[in-house]
Amino acid sequence: GGPRGAMAASAALEKLEAAQLRLGLADEAKLAKLLDAGLVNIIKYLGNDDPSVRAKTVQVLTHVSKRVKDEPAVPLPLAKLCDHFAGAGSPFEANFALIFAEFALARAKPEDRASAVPALLRRLGARPASQRAQLVHAL
Repeated sequence: GGPRGAMAASAALEKLEAAQLRLGLADEAKLAKLLDAGLVNIIKYLGNDDPSVRAKTVQVLTHVSKRVKDEPAVPLPLAKLCDHFAGAGSPFEANFALIFAEFALARAKPEDRASAVPALLRRLGARPASQRAQLVHAL
């Protein structure tokens, strides 16, 4: 809370707004580069304490989800998503990392898929049942 929290939330919202604009304007090749560099960083905003930042993050991620569903040739940063899923700070972050890891798995080369599996399975027993089921389905 306090003024510092409001300034941090304002800065986070500006960054998310800028990211959404860049992603919206990007062609397929540029989109792949932006997502490789920034997708996990966007997901990390779900751990923010400010509800407006989390809401904006969900909005950006929903936009990204629609774009990648429409453009199956766009690769996603599988290893980064799996690593973030394995060490996510909140269940909300883990859920979105897993959603995008599923998209990434579907488009990844077999050798990349094989190297991603250990990170996805780390701490499997500690995961909520819904995530365990989602993982089994994805793999």
